[in-house]
Amino acid sequence: MIWWLLMLAGMAQGQTPHACSPCHTEQIADFGSHKHASKAGLECGVCHGLSEKHRKSNGEASPDRVAAPDEVAAMCGNCHAQEKSQYMQSKHQVAMVQRAAKSANCSTCHGHHAMKEWTVTQAGCAKCHATTPAACKGKPAGAVAAKVSCMNCHARHTLTVTGP
Repeated sequence: MIWWLLMLAGMAQGQTPHACSPCHTEQIADFGSHKHASKAGLECGVCHGLSEKHRKSNGEASPDRVAAPDEVAAMCGNCHAQEKSQYMQSKHQVAMVQRAAKSANCSTCHGHHAMKEWTVTQAGCAKCHATTPAACKGKPAGAVAAKVSCMNCHARHTLTVTGP
């Protein structure tokens, strides 16, 4: 909870992505296209904290906050509580907690600084789910679906099977 207050303080002090842009031009460009920046007006400090030591050290010190894979859902869940609740019920979260296997988290599907294209996300699914049932390879059920997609049958965030 304390890091959340620090991030809000960073926003209040006017930390802008421009403070990060001298070294992180690619991330700033990517984030500028993300709806968190374009529609919500969020800035780097929301996820990374003020990171003054990092900025003053020319990168020799880490940012105040960099979420580890098993911390991403908690960080995103500060704003996306319903999605976090759904994800916390998923097999991906169980695998993450048990460290049984490398597992998907919010940024695996949605990206870190820029939103991922669906085709990239679906290719990511195939890395772990190389073998899929025959139903996943055919024409999707329903007239609305134009192509086969994991989301034709799997619920968002929990990824439980909801379709045929």
